[in-house]
Amino acid sequence: MLDIGRHYQVSKAEAAKAIDAVDQYRLNDTSLSQTLDSLIEQLELGLRLRSPRPSKVRQPKNAQDAAAELRRVDPRRLPRQADLAPNFRTTGTGPIDVAREAPTDATEELSDVYVDLREKALELQDHCPAQANATANLLQRLSKFVDFLPPDLMDLKPRRLWAQGSSLRALRDSDIRARSSSDPDVPPLPGLTADLLNDLVNQFNVFAADHPILAQLDARSVGPRDRADLLHEREAGAALVTGIRDNRAITTPQAAELLDEANDQSTAAVRGSERIHDEQRLAQTIETQRNFAIALLLKSLRELKPRLKSIEEGALSHIGAEGLSFAFTNAVRLFETQIATLLSRVNGGELAAYVIRLIRQVIG
Repeated sequence: MLDIGRHYQVSKAEAAKAIDAVDQYRLNDTSLSQTLDSLIEQLELGLRLRSPRPSKVRQPKNAQDAAAELRRVDPRRLPRQADLAPNFRTTGTGPIDVAREAPTDATEELSDVYVDLREKALELQDHCPAQANATANLLQRLSKFVDFLPPDLMDLKPRRLWAQGSSLRALRDSDIRARSSSDPDVPPLPGLTADLLNDLVNQFNVFAADHPILAQLDARSVGPRDRADLLHEREAGAALVTGIRDNRAITTPQAAELLDEANDQSTAAVRGSERIHDEQRLAQTIETQRNFAIALLLKSLRELKPRLKSIEEGALSHIGAEGLSFAFTNAVRLFETQIATLLSRVNGGELAAYVIRLIRQVIG
């Protein structure tokens, strides 16, 4: 029997069933991920589930050996999608889609703050076109922010709103600095526009402080070493997204739109001059790209699974010999360096790199 917490005992068979059930819930509802991950860790500790470890297995010599190794891989040992960035669905046989975000648990106070936030954003948006030349950059960022402010707070996508809100924070701080400079790089915003922007950002800060997801994102810190790693990972993420986003066998239009947002945000963050806001944005957008890389790898494993036994037994020399299209697997092969880079610093990254090498051998 296994002790789970302080009050429950389950058999190993029951624990195995629980793990499978939890994995299915995690794939479809990201709001449960933290609680479920904790349960998974307890169950797996007792079961001692194992996947092959690169340092302890012989290196496959051919596609048959690689197929045998892939069949032993437990997908639960691969990196898991980060909860503070948008997640991607990997269930089913279709392309990768954006996972549904859980509805915001709205208190009356948070709802009131949100109503004020939305009103201030719409007021500033209405004001900007009158001064289009002076406010073009602001209007572009503001329009994206408003896109993620639905009338009903329950429909809010907080992770995507946060990225756009942080963009406005950086613009506001840059404008404040321009006003105190005798020779600013960019002219400051007109007076009333600057006041409205400042009011909006302050309201967003109040809302973020009371929202559980936004508050966690605001609390993130990025050190100098982290920034160097992030810049390296950004290059890998940008190459992966650029090469895959238009392939409708791999991504839905909604997933492609999200990946484009991440690319745009990471580019703006690297070019920005507001260290804290820009580094936080950069970290979150790379997590989005990393989550996509994880989803792509999982989809590849599921795509390959029905063929692995035939390859291991010699009935099929390699996947390429069958003449069928394996969109996810071919994408992993094509962007193996970028995917390995994105996953190198997270738990399960070593196993992911090993799985990518196995996939290369199975493809042939």
